[in-house]
Formats: sequence, C-alpha cells, structure tokens
Amino acid sequence: MKTKSRTVSLIFGPLVIGLFAMQAVGQCGEPFPYTPPPRDVGITSGIDGESVSVSVEVSLPDTCFSLGNWGRPRRFANSYIVDAQFYETSSYCLCIVLSVSTNYSLGPLPPGNYSFHFRAWGTCVRTQEFSVPLSAAIRAPQGDSKVHLCWSTAQSACYRLEHCSTLDKNEWEPLTGWIPGNGKQFCTNDAVMAGQPQKFYRVAVTNTLPIQIPDKESPD
Repeated sequence: MKTKSRTVSLIFGPLVIGLFAMQAVGQCGEPFPYTPPPRDVGITSGIDGESVSVSVEVSLPDTCFSLGNWGRPRRFANSYIVDAQFYETSSYCLCIVLSVSTNYSLGPLPPGNYSFHFRAWGTCVRTQEFSVPLSAAIRAPQGDSKVHLCWSTAQSACYRLEHCSTLDKNEWEPLTGWIPGNGKQFCTNDAVMAGQPQKFYRVAVTNTLPIQIPDKESPD
C-alpha cells in the first residue's frame, strides 16, 4: 500500500504543477484599454522662438501598463485635442512606476489664448491653458520712442492688448480696452520711455465680453 501511495504521488505531482502553469498562462489575455487618471498626467507648454510646443508626461503604475499611441494634435479654433491610447494587461507585473513622455509641436501660432486637451480613448483626462504673447521682451531704448504692435483678428472674438515688465509674477495690465475683431489686422503704439524696464506684451482673446454692472448712484 505504501508503494502504491508513493506511485500515485509521483504520477499526479507533475500534473498538478502543469495545471497551475496552464492557469497562469491563461491569465495573460489580450491587452485592454486603459485611461490614466489626471493626477498621473503632467502638461507643460513652451515657446522656442516662434514655435509653440506642448510636453506631456504620463506615469504608469507598473509594468502591466504600456503606451500604444500618442496620437496627433487636432486644432479646433484656439483649442488643440490629442487622443492617446494606453493599454493594461493581466500578467505578472513588476511594481515599478514607469514614466513615458512626448513633445507635441504646434508650430508658429498667432498671439492669443489657447487650450490643450489631452484625451485617452476619447475621455478627456487633463486640460492645459496657455497664452502666446505678442512678442518677446522689448528692452528700453536709449531715448524715448514708440513700439508699433500689430495682431490678426477674427470676427467672432474680442481682443485686448496687455503688458507687464516681468513674467515671474504673471501680472498683466491692460493696455487697451476690449476691441471687437473684424477679420483684419489691428495695430497700436505704446510709448517707451528712456530708462524704463523691459516690457512684455500679449493679446487676450475672448468670445464673451464680461458684463459690467454700473455702480448704484448714491441717494441725494
């Protein structure tokens, strides 16, 4: 009886191990779509000369997650939309956080406000707003002079020229009021005094003008 018991153990032992191996292999199915959460997606924009680019970095939880396709940016008015593809697989995974990144080149853009929408499988994950200034820094000349500023407009938008002396605080002051676009180019001058610090310019764009409520008159 003891010999028979040992024989059965030797026969069925490898079979049991084989069944476990087949079950483990069966768990490695086809990859399925994965949408990263907003906290794992970082977006930054930058301007190199006249070219605008947007960088996207995505953190993946472990080695079971992978990048399929970054997609190409599509423009709708002042908005750019990218639809990327990520995958998740059911397999043995290493608990290592992976980071993948890419850089989207948007090319030269006219001054104005823009938005970049990063999607995954059609779901909007994160949106980044950015502005293209009218020009680079303009340093004060030796004598008093004027700066000639021009930008293109559209009939469905309103524009306001703004300026500041430094980009560290991101504090812009209006140089003009809101001007309705007419599809043509707008131009204006700004006086630059001798010894004045450098100035930055940008054009703010809106499709809806803010409603201004007049102050109530004090009773006589």
